[in-house]
Amino acid sequence: MRYPLIEELRSGQFLFPAYLAQVKARFAKDEPSILAFLPEDDRFTRLQEDAEKLLLSYPDVVKRPFLFGTLLGVKDIFHAGGFTTQAGSRLPADVLQGQEAESVKRLKEAVIPLSPSLDHVGFFASDLDTAIAAARVLFDHWDEPTLPLRKPRLGIPEGPYLQNASVDNLSHFQDVHKLLENAGYEVHAVQLMSDFAEVRARHDVIMSAEAAYGHADWFANYASLYSPKFTELIQRGKKITNPQLQSALSVREDFRAEIRRAFLDHNIDLWICPSAIDAAPKGLDSTGDPVMNLPWTQAGLPTLNLPVGKNQVGLPLGLQIVANWYKDESLLFWSRDLEKVLSTL
Repeated sequence: MRYPLIEELRSGQFLFPAYLAQVKARFAKDEPSILAFLPEDDRFTRLQEDAEKLLLSYPDVVKRPFLFGTLLGVKDIFHAGGFTTQAGSRLPADVLQGQEAESVKRLKEAVIPLSPSLDHVGFFASDLDTAIAAARVLFDHWDEPTLPLRKPRLGIPEGPYLQNASVDNLSHFQDVHKLLENAGYEVHAVQLMSDFAEVRARHDVIMSAEAAYGHADWFANYASLYSPKFTELIQRGKKITNPQLQSALSVREDFRAEIRRAFLDHNIDLWICPSAIDAAPKGLDSTGDPVMNLPWTQAGLPTLNLPVGKNQVGLPLGLQIVANWYKDESLLFWSRDLEKVLSTL
C-alpha cells in the first residue's frame, strides 16, 4: 500500500518548504472558523526551523522513520490549573516543544482521565489511508490483515438505542443503508440492546463514580473552578458506593460479552448506525449528545466515524462503524471501501 504524501516527504520529492507553504495556506483559510489550535506566535517559523533540524538529523533517506516530516495534531486534554479542561486549555504551546520523548512524557503525565474504565484513545485523520498509516505507528501490537478482504456483512442495531436518533437523521440513515446495499453490501437489521435504558444508567454510574474518585482532591480545593455540569457529575458520583460501582463494572463485562455474541450469532462483521442523534451542532459550544457512542464506549469496542453528507443547512452527518473486540485492524481496512462508497453522498 502506498501513502504518496508520506513517501514524498521521506524521499525528499516533496520539499518541506513547499509542504509547509501548502499547510500554512490551508491553516489561514480554515483555522479562523474552526479555532482548533492554541494561539502561538510565529507558528510556521517554528515549524520551518524544526523541519531544518529534522533534515540534519536524518540525512540518509533510507534511515528516515515512516512518518518523517508528517505533521501530527494532538487533541488538547491537558491538566491545567488543577482541573480538567473541556475542548481546550490555556496550556502554552511551547510546552510541547523539544525532544519527542520529553513531549510524550509530559502528555502522559498531564492527562487526567475522566473515567479510566470508559476512556479510550482516538485520533482524527483526513482519510482511511492516513488513519491506517497512523494506526500502524500508534498500535503496540498491530496485526496487518491479509488482503484482499471480503466485503463485511453489516448489521443495524434495531431497537431503543437506534431510536435516540432524530427523525431526519434516521431518514438519512435509511438512504445510507440503501446506498450500501446497491454497492453490494449485505445489510441486516438485528434487534439489539432492548435494555438500553439500563445500559445508559450503568454508564452514568461508572462515569460519575470514577470522575468523583479521580477528582476528589482537586474538587476539594478548586470546586469553584469546575463547570456546573462537571460539578453535578461529581456530586452524583460521590453518592455512589464502591459496591455499586463494582457491580456496574461487572455487569459491563456481561454487556460486552452479549454484544460479542451478537456479532457471532447473527454473522455480523460490522454494526452501522448514525454517529450522533443529529447533524453536528453549529458553533464550538458543544460537540453534541454522545448517546450514540455510549454503548460501544461502554463495551470497549473499536469504532470509526465516516462523513455521510450534510443536512439541509450544510452541517455534517456521520456514520458510525463498529467492529468486534480487538478487531481494530479489520475495522480500518474494511472501512476503506466503505469510505469510497459513502463519498458519493
